[in-house]
Amino acid sequence: MNVGTIELPAGFDPPKQVRKDGYWLEVLGPEHNVMDYEAWTSSRDELKGIFGPKNHWPAEVTSIEQNLADLERHYREFMAREAFAYTLLSPDKSSCIGCLYIRPTPAKGYDARVDFWFRKTSMHLEQQFYREIDSWLKRDWGFREIAYPGRNISWEEYLLVTDGLA
Repeated sequence: MNVGTIELPAGFDPPKQVRKDGYWLEVLGPEHNVMDYEAWTSSRDELKGIFGPKNHWPAEVTSIEQNLADLERHYREFMAREAFAYTLLSPDKSSCIGCLYIRPTPAKGYDARVDFWFRKTSMHLEQQFYREIDSWLKRDWGFREIAYPGRNISWEEYLLVTDGLA
Protein backbone atom coordinates (compact mmCIF):
# COMPACT_ATOMS: atom_id res chain seq x y z
CA MET A 1 0.00 0.00 0.00
CA ASN A 2 1.37 3.38 -0.99
CA VAL A 3 0.65 5.98 1.67
CA GLY A 4 2.72 8.78 0.17
CA THR A 5 6.29 9.83 0.37
CA ILE A 6 8.60 11.25 2.97
CA GLU A 7 9.69 14.80 2.21
CA LEU A 8 13.38 15.25 3.01
CA PRO A 9 15.44 18.46 2.98
CA ALA A 10 17.15 19.28 -0.33
CA GLY A 11 20.52 17.59 -0.50
CA PHE A 12 19.85 15.40 2.54
CA ASP A 13 20.97 11.82 2.14
CA PRO A 14 19.76 9.54 4.94
CA PRO A 15 22.85 8.12 6.62
CA LYS A 16 23.63 4.46 6.16
CA GLN A 17 25.34 4.21 9.56
CA VAL A 18 25.18 6.38 12.67
CA ARG A 19 27.14 5.99 15.91
CA LYS A 20 25.20 6.99 19.01
CA ASP A 21 26.09 6.71 22.66
CA GLY A 22 25.40 3.07 23.50
CA TYR A 23 24.39 1.76 20.08
CA TRP A 24 24.84 1.90 16.31
CA LEU A 25 22.20 2.48 13.67
CA GLU A 26 22.84 0.70 10.35
CA VAL A 27 20.61 0.30 7.32
CA LEU A 28 18.65 -2.89 7.96
CA GLY A 29 19.67 -5.39 5.33
CA PRO A 30 20.13 -9.07 4.55
CA GLU A 31 23.48 -9.17 6.35
CA HIS A 32 21.62 -8.65 9.65
CA ASN A 33 19.27 -11.60 9.18
CA VAL A 34 20.65 -13.95 11.84
CA MET A 35 21.06 -11.22 14.49
CA ASP A 36 17.68 -9.64 13.72
CA TYR A 37 15.85 -12.97 13.77
CA GLU A 38 17.45 -13.93 17.07
CA ALA A 39 16.61 -10.54 18.61
CA TRP A 40 12.91 -10.48 17.89
CA THR A 41 12.27 -14.20 18.33
CA SER A 42 13.75 -13.92 21.82
CA SER A 43 11.18 -11.20 22.59
CA ARG A 44 8.01 -12.33 20.76
CA ASP A 45 5.65 -11.79 23.70
CA GLU A 46 6.95 -8.29 24.41
CA LEU A 47 6.69 -7.26 20.74
CA LYS A 48 3.09 -8.33 20.07
CA GLY A 49 1.12 -5.32 18.87
CA ILE A 50 4.17 -3.05 18.52
CA PHE A 51 3.04 -2.13 14.98
CA GLY A 52 -0.60 -1.79 15.90
CA PRO A 53 -3.61 -3.86 16.87
CA LYS A 54 -4.22 -5.02 13.29
CA ASN A 55 -0.61 -6.07 12.62
CA HIS A 56 0.22 -9.71 13.29
CA TRP A 57 4.00 -9.37 13.44
CA PRO A 58 5.93 -11.15 14.86
CA ALA A 59 3.56 -14.15 14.79
CA GLU A 60 3.20 -13.99 10.99
CA VAL A 61 6.92 -14.56 10.39
CA THR A 62 7.67 -18.19 11.12
CA SER A 63 11.10 -18.79 9.57
CA ILE A 64 14.48 -17.20 9.12
CA GLU A 65 13.85 -17.33 5.36
CA GLN A 66 10.72 -15.17 5.75
CA ASN A 67 12.72 -12.80 7.91
CA LEU A 68 15.38 -12.56 5.19
CA ALA A 69 12.70 -11.64 2.63
CA ASP A 70 11.49 -8.87 4.97
CA LEU A 71 15.02 -7.52 5.39
CA GLU A 72 15.59 -7.57 1.64
CA ARG A 73 12.36 -5.56 1.18
CA HIS A 74 13.40 -3.04 3.86
CA TYR A 75 16.78 -2.63 2.17
CA ARG A 76 15.17 -2.04 -1.27
CA GLU A 77 12.82 0.55 0.26
CA PHE A 78 15.76 2.37 1.85
CA MET A 79 17.75 2.45 -1.38
CA ALA A 80 14.67 3.72 -3.27
CA ARG A 81 14.10 6.37 -0.53
CA GLU A 82 10.57 5.08 0.08
CA ALA A 83 11.04 4.14 3.76
CA PHE A 84 14.02 3.89 6.06
CA ALA A 85 14.65 0.89 8.33
CA TYR A 86 17.64 0.70 10.64
CA THR A 87 18.91 -2.09 12.83
CA LEU A 88 20.06 -1.04 16.29
CA LEU A 89 23.31 -2.76 17.11
CA SER A 90 25.16 -3.10 20.39
CA PRO A 91 28.24 -0.84 20.76
CA ASP A 92 30.55 -3.65 19.59
CA LYS A 93 28.09 -4.56 16.78
CA SER A 94 27.91 -8.16 18.02
CA SER A 95 24.14 -8.22 18.49
CA CYS A 96 20.91 -6.62 17.33
CA ILE A 97 19.17 -4.82 20.18
CA GLY A 98 16.22 -3.54 18.14
CA CYS A 99 15.04 -1.80 14.98
CA LEU A 100 13.88 1.64 13.88
CA TYR A 101 11.42 2.26 11.02
CA ILE A 102 10.82 5.67 9.40
CA ARG A 103 7.90 5.48 6.98
CA PRO A 104 5.47 7.67 5.08
CA THR A 105 2.10 8.16 6.71
CA PRO A 106 -1.34 9.02 5.39
CA ALA A 107 -2.01 10.92 8.65
CA LYS A 108 -2.59 14.62 8.00
CA GLY A 109 -0.27 16.92 9.90
CA TYR A 110 2.55 14.40 10.29
CA ASP A 111 5.77 14.25 8.28
CA ALA A 112 6.40 10.55 8.96
CA ARG A 113 5.41 7.54 11.00
CA VAL A 114 8.16 6.17 13.22
CA ASP A 115 8.13 2.82 14.97
CA PHE A 116 10.85 1.11 16.92
CA TRP A 117 11.31 -1.92 19.11
CA PHE A 118 13.91 -3.27 21.48
CA ARG A 119 14.62 -6.86 22.39
CA LYS A 120 13.56 -7.84 25.89
CA THR A 121 17.08 -7.45 27.36
CA SER A 122 17.45 -3.89 25.96
CA MET A 123 14.00 -2.44 26.64
CA HIS A 124 15.46 -0.24 29.37
CA LEU A 125 16.94 1.91 26.56
CA GLU A 126 13.54 2.82 25.03
CA GLN A 127 12.84 6.19 26.69
CA GLN A 128 16.33 7.57 26.10
CA PHE A 129 16.24 6.30 22.51
CA TYR A 130 12.82 7.88 21.94
CA ARG A 131 14.12 11.30 23.02
CA GLU A 132 17.35 10.98 21.01
CA ILE A 133 15.66 9.77 17.82
CA ASP A 134 12.94 12.42 17.98
CA SER A 135 15.58 15.14 18.30
CA TRP A 136 17.73 13.62 15.52
CA LEU A 137 14.81 13.29 13.10
CA LYS A 138 13.68 16.86 13.71
CA ARG A 139 17.18 18.34 13.55
CA ASP A 140 18.76 16.33 10.71
CA TRP A 141 15.79 15.00 8.73
CA GLY A 142 13.79 18.23 8.91
CA PHE A 143 10.63 16.69 10.37
CA ARG A 144 8.31 18.96 12.36
CA GLU A 145 5.63 16.50 13.45
CA ILE A 146 6.28 12.79 13.80
CA ALA A 147 3.64 10.16 14.50
CA TYR A 148 4.87 7.54 16.93
CA PRO A 149 1.75 5.35 17.08
CA GLY A 150 1.30 3.82 20.49
CA ARG A 151 3.62 6.45 21.99
CA ASN A 152 2.76 10.10 21.22
CA ILE A 153 -0.55 9.19 19.61
CA SER A 154 -2.74 6.26 20.64
CA TRP A 155 -3.35 3.48 18.14
CA GLU A 156 -7.05 4.27 18.20
CA GLU A 157 -6.45 7.92 17.32
CA TYR A 158 -3.82 7.06 14.70
CA LEU A 159 -6.17 4.63 12.97
CA LEU A 160 -8.87 7.33 12.96
CA VAL A 161 -6.63 9.98 11.38
CA THR A 162 -5.38 7.52 8.77
CA ASP A 163 -8.85 6.21 7.93
CA GLY A 164 -7.64 2.77 8.98
CA LEU A 165 -4.85 2.71 6.35
CA ALA A 166 -2.11 2.23 8.92
